[in-house]
Amino acid sequence: MSKASMSNVEGSLITLDRFLRDLDAHAEEDDPFARIPWSNWAKVAETNYSAVPGGKKPGKVPQELLENSSAAIVSEHLLSNSAFHDNIGALVTVVIETAIASLGAYEEQKNRLGVMDFVDQEIRALDLLRTNARVRASIASRYRLLAVDEFQDSSPIQLAIFMELAELVDEVIWVGDRKQAIYGFRGADPELMNEVFAALIDGTTVLGSATSENPGASWRSTEAPLELSNALFSQVFSDQKEDEVILSIPPQREHLRSIGSRELWVPNTDKGKDNASNSRIAKVIAEGVADFLKRSPQLPDGEVSQGDIAVLMRTNSQVASVVNELRARGIRAVGSTSDLLSTREGQFVAAGLAAVVDPDDSVALAELVTLMPDHHSHHTWFDDTARITDKEERRAHPQEWWNDAALIALSELAVNAAHHSSVEVLLPIIDALDLPQRIKAWTNPEARLATLDALCQIAGEYEDAAKQTRLPVTPAGLLDHLSEAATAYEQTSAHDAVLVTTIHQSKGLQWPVVIVGIPMAKDYGHREVNVEKAPVFDARHPLANRSLRYLPGVLKDYSPLKERLGELNVVRHAGEAEERETARLIYVALTRAECHSIMAFGDPTGRRNVLSSAIDDGLLKWDLPQIADGSLRAVDQSGSLQIADRRQSTGNDTGSSRDLPIRIIAFPLDADDTGTGVHVPVAPSFYASTDIPTGRPTNASPRPPARFTASGVDSEGIDAEVTILADLGEPLVEKGGKDWDRIGDAVHAYLGLPLAVLPAEALHSAAKRILSRWDAEGVLSAEMLIEVGRRWTEWIDTTFPGAEVVTESPIAWRNDAGQVMEGWIDARIVLPTGEHVLVDHKSYPGADPIGHIRENYLGQLRVYGQSLESATGRVTAQTVVHLPLLGKVVAVLAAEPAGQNSNHM
Repeated sequence: MSKASMSNVEGSLITLDRFLRDLDAHAEEDDPFARIPWSNWAKVAETNYSAVPGGKKPGKVPQELLENSSAAIVSEHLLSNSAFHDNIGALVTVVIETAIASLGAYEEQKNRLGVMDFVDQEIRALDLLRTNARVRASIASRYRLLAVDEFQDSSPIQLAIFMELAELVDEVIWVGDRKQAIYGFRGADPELMNEVFAALIDGTTVLGSATSENPGASWRSTEAPLELSNALFSQVFSDQKEDEVILSIPPQREHLRSIGSRELWVPNTDKGKDNASNSRIAKVIAEGVADFLKRSPQLPDGEVSQGDIAVLMRTNSQVASVVNELRARGIRAVGSTSDLLSTREGQFVAAGLAAVVDPDDSVALAELVTLMPDHHSHHTWFDDTARITDKEERRAHPQEWWNDAALIALSELAVNAAHHSSVEVLLPIIDALDLPQRIKAWTNPEARLATLDALCQIAGEYEDAAKQTRLPVTPAGLLDHLSEAATAYEQTSAHDAVLVTTIHQSKGLQWPVVIVGIPMAKDYGHREVNVEKAPVFDARHPLANRSLRYLPGVLKDYSPLKERLGELNVVRHAGEAEERETARLIYVALTRAECHSIMAFGDPTGRRNVLSSAIDDGLLKWDLPQIADGSLRAVDQSGSLQIADRRQSTGNDTGSSRDLPIRIIAFPLDADDTGTGVHVPVAPSFYASTDIPTGRPTNASPRPPARFTASGVDSEGIDAEVTILADLGEPLVEKGGKDWDRIGDAVHAYLGLPLAVLPAEALHSAAKRILSRWDAEGVLSAEMLIEVGRRWTEWIDTTFPGAEVVTESPIAWRNDAGQVMEGWIDARIVLPTGEHVLVDHKSYPGADPIGHIRENYLGQLRVYGQSLESATGRVTAQTVVHLPLLGKVVAVLAAEPAGQNSNHM
């Protein structure tokens, strides 16, 4: 045996010993195996032992030994084990019975309140159409034509309603594109639509025979993006007739044919492999947008600006990543949903409306005075109020603010607000606050005016909805509606900023330039809830003989179980349906562009991208541009996208492809400064001047900020004794790296869980979810997070027996200067005596923890200690910094008192 093999065997023994000790921890004397999680047995069956600190993952020699002993025994019996079957059966029963009970309780609550939801409306409408002769006769006598638009997005219940209505009219027009059926997650069933269409065209229903028409013209795209979607999706949808997929430019748009381009953007490296794919694609898109804007591409009416660009991503987390990367390069970008009330103009409107609704609302008045530099109390309102000692006088004092010239117009409006509609109230508030004039002095005034327009639109929608439901329209109701609707406003355009949105939100929309991020495929396991369709489809009764199948998502990573489940028809059909929906989703995305269409991938060769994984691994191929210098972008102006020909008529022509000319760019991602970031100059706004005073008078003394964060408090001048209190084990990482904040966030999220009470399987599942969410899988493993938690809880149990651990405590505190600090304390260990141990987790992985804490965290810890002492009325017993990745606990003891009676931080 070689020296390396011997080392691995020794390390494997450490790992296996830890695994066996964990098994012993779950064992009970009566039945040693009863409480051992099935996930542990799966690890034994697949010899999947993650390395523990100080140990190693079993290599070739230990693997062979384990595979022929414990793994062989467990794998042979695991899936046939009667206890496993009993557990799964019990789980299915609990889930189904809970669902039934929940739906029953929900139904009772609706009946008690006398209300119904949207599904109730559909079900009752369907019941009326099927059973009520008067309803059927009334519809038949009044209507001759039924037209259903966006038919491909119909849910099964809606489809049943349409089929009942179709019997009662003379003519039916179904308008739909099955290539755009992307709302399966909302209950739409495109396969059901295909079956209905086929039955109608074949004439196998009582409705007679139907004819189909395919318009075939694109009134949106020019030649470059249209050629891309035609060439690609004629192969993706090879089961459809080619003329049902191919679109052409109509004569009326012939003069625009040659405007535009198509491009393919990739990183020049796959560093980080699959785990870093989402990060790479976000950076590629940001670098690509910067480069694209530098080249001044053309549109029919001039050059492309930032506001002409839309980026379409698959998930909301990917949207957020792209927005952050664009902003880091000086490119204005907004996500698909915005909080309008977080803008300055939104705060003005919300506070103004609140003050009109209730003139005694002192909080709203204080917000307005704070926002209005021209109000005479703008700089003094807090001090003036704080000096008033009489409670009644202090309560009445804000009314004096109404008398200022800046609020006179709003005070007059408050008297008659109830006599106006929603929009009639909102527009005068905007005018009374002189917002269009104020906005002149602010940055990006056009976008701020768009915010005011959006708020007025929301007000109009509130009024329409209230009238439809026969509810009163009031300023107070509008305020409630704005507080809900304006905080998650869906945007379809952004003034002079790149819009980043999800593909689902893009449907039905278009932009001059569209960049589609095509991510790497992920295996999320089988779909747990599936619909098993009827053996024989009846178009007249599309819901007949359908049933639900529930297959719990247990042991999702256990290969033998995945293989067995994959053999089930219902699982196989569900997987195929998801693949078809993925293809339709990318189709929708790549047909949104008017002139410039761009595909972006997170891998240099597009390996395992979602489209190819769903259709054919060999669907897309291209040659990378020649990369001479890894720090510079590489461009192939005459690149070629090779698209597999899936419409081959003979079996001899395997492997052929169609070549589509396309510009290919490989972007560098590793350099600290790639040099491609741009700050696009903004054209001067016509809102260039204002008669509203802005800023503090020159003779005013500077004031400290009203709020501060504990982490922003400097450690300079604070003397403290910092010592290693405990060594929890070997360091779990060797060093830090780029974007280390994400690693810290992941560790904090895990340590915030109730680790002492969660079962092992729940901890493992939570660890995996947290690592995926924070994109930290390339640095940490679930087992490492679990080890962090085990060390921490064991140390607490040993050091502070009987103590309670309280995680993520919100804290607010006002210092002697009147500044407010709000934040979160990572953990408090509450001792049986009632005293508190203050804990702060830090993900520092370096070699000088004491120096690092002295330099960076003493100020923060002092503020936390003072705030905790103020909140609890008790001295903090001890302050510790937990360094989970280093495996150490550090004690911090202040030389100067944090409060009157404490020398702890």
